[in-house]
Amino acid sequence: MAYTLTFFGEQDSRTVELSSELSVGRTSNNDVVLSDQGVSRKHCRFFIGDDGQAYVEDLGSANGVQVNGKNIDKPTAVTPESEINIGKTRIQLEDPSAPKGGRAEAEQALAVRDQPQEQAISRRSSRSRSRDRDDGDGEELAAPSSRRSPSRNSSRAVVARPSRTVKASSRGKLKCLSGPAEGETFDLTAKARLVVGRCAPADIILNDKSIAKKHAEIYKVGSSYSIFDLGSSGGTKVNGEAITEMQLCPGDEITMGDYVFQYTGPGALREAAGGGTSKIKIVLGAVVGLVLVGVVGSAVFSEEEEYVEPDPVMKPKTMSGADRNDDNVDPLRLLGRCKALSDIEGEQLNFKEAVAVCGRVLELDPSLTEARALKRMAEKEVRFAEIIDQAKLKASTSQDEAAIDLLLQIEPDSAAFTSARLIFKETSERLAKRMRTQCLTEFKSRYYQQAYDACKRYRELICNTEPDNDKTILKNFAESAKKTKADATFVCPDKYSIFGTRVVYDASNIEDTIRKHYSNKVVAELIVDYYKQGRPKKTADDLKRAKAKNPRAFDAKVDDLILKLEVIDGRYTSGQEGILRSDPGRAESFWNDAFEAEQQILPKGIESSLVREMKSQLAKIYFDQGEDKFNKEHYAEAFKLYYKGYRYDAKNRDLLEKIAKLETIANKLLRDPGCDNAQLAVDITIPKSGVNKRAMDMLDEYNCR
Repeated sequence: MAYTLTFFGEQDSRTVELSSELSVGRTSNNDVVLSDQGVSRKHCRFFIGDDGQAYVEDLGSANGVQVNGKNIDKPTAVTPESEINIGKTRIQLEDPSAPKGGRAEAEQALAVRDQPQEQAISRRSSRSRSRDRDDGDGEELAAPSSRRSPSRNSSRAVVARPSRTVKASSRGKLKCLSGPAEGETFDLTAKARLVVGRCAPADIILNDKSIAKKHAEIYKVGSSYSIFDLGSSGGTKVNGEAITEMQLCPGDEITMGDYVFQYTGPGALREAAGGGTSKIKIVLGAVVGLVLVGVVGSAVFSEEEEYVEPDPVMKPKTMSGADRNDDNVDPLRLLGRCKALSDIEGEQLNFKEAVAVCGRVLELDPSLTEARALKRMAEKEVRFAEIIDQAKLKASTSQDEAAIDLLLQIEPDSAAFTSARLIFKETSERLAKRMRTQCLTEFKSRYYQQAYDACKRYRELICNTEPDNDKTILKNFAESAKKTKADATFVCPDKYSIFGTRVVYDASNIEDTIRKHYSNKVVAELIVDYYKQGRPKKTADDLKRAKAKNPRAFDAKVDDLILKLEVIDGRYTSGQEGILRSDPGRAESFWNDAFEAEQQILPKGIESSLVREMKSQLAKIYFDQGEDKFNKEHYAEAFKLYYKGYRYDAKNRDLLEKIAKLETIANKLLRDPGCDNAQLAVDITIPKSGVNKRAMDMLDEYNCR
């Protein structure tokens, strides 16, 4: 048995069908969304029981559900006579199979009485035109063009064409009438904003060459939906007319590339939305007489439909610079433009214009904090672009140090960083060559202070991307430091690491690096053997035997080295029990001591085969545990486990794929701003990554912390 529910709000009303179950709440993931602040996120649900009776159940809401003036605490049966209230909204249940009467009939009569005269005329005309047609089912609209392939070059008159009478629906949907996806239906209620495009990260993917990568965006405003073209090459049409942005009405036909869709869902019928001119004609008719009214009425509602100018609200409108000076511009429309202009992957990317458009949105409606975040990001990108231009100018005039200082201001997650990295590479290489030449010539001329500064600067510029093992430079640096009594220690600066990775050790240079680390050749060869085989107990025993044969060749440091190797061996054995029990925490409690001991044996950045294997085992266990949480959609808990594994083995492909997938989820969350989404995005992304920084900025923007 199917019922209908009519929700009477302060400003509007809507009717939905209750065929099995409907959830009601303030957020967009409900079947019926009520914007009343007295309504909780997930307020209640209506459902039909096994006995065919309609029930309402409170879902732990703050203000409760009232049935006949009393708050309910359990599923309660409701009938057409029940008085149901949620916040400031009154709900009326109706049974279509039962005869109408009582209050429902009276309300319907009052609604008919209060309707404008022209709407009544429209109803009568619509009934006369659809007398021989089949009724729709409320989900799919049987518009006149639905029986044939809709034309993509329809007349502009279609925009104002009166729609057929349809059942109200609270769930927005697109049904493909023609094209590669013909017959498929797409649900629009998954999120507040949906991007239609040819490939990910679009939400509705139409894998066809006629569709742009990001073709259009469909978003919800109040209880209705609007569509915004994202600068696609083929454009977007509504009822045959090219649009930039338009509010959708039930029955509208949307053309994108080779696809034609029909919109079903909430919204006013097109005849009501676009009837401004009809109203003017009727008012004029009242002045000149009933005869003229009849003529106008027949002209408007005849079977041979003539073009009726749409209402200005429904007119397709291209946003331009002039629109920003119009105080009557809808801020939500401008917000869509603001997003398109600041979308790094979009075809309309223009940060300077985004600053102006987003600023205009805030002037019209300061509560739209998403525009504030986009404006701040666009302003930053404009500033970075100016820095890039300045750095290019400095580099072209051999002011390499000044250019590098400017490039360090560019943030890694900005759109300008790719250019910054290329300029840094060229500039730093040129400067490094100059510093090397200066290091050699100044040292040869015995200008030791200048030689020290040049040698040090050369090492700073190359140590992140090249092996720092130029023997001549190292010798000049050490001698110059000794002559000038300067600090002979050198630390590679981290500030340049964002432009390139530190040198990666391989078989060709690791063993040489270890040998240079130990002055005693016997010790050096035994530690090289430990690095390759990962057998700490064997290496410790070999060192003991070597010392016993020739005690004078070894100092007290060898005893400390033997002790550290034995610690590694003992902790490795103890931690294995944790691995066998799938308890990584227990393994870590022992193995961390082994990792710390090895760091004191091998040069920084080099790990033995044993330690690499230990870290690989930990990463695999954390991945398996994270998978269990991920499959249950406990994303924050899953990320913590994945990230623990990632810190042990940053090359584990399974972990990298999952962390990348969570970052994609975080990106989608940030398209729907709010404290909950921003916090979850922070919790499932690598700290200080680009997406993580954006999420942190959103938390600050919304005062969530």
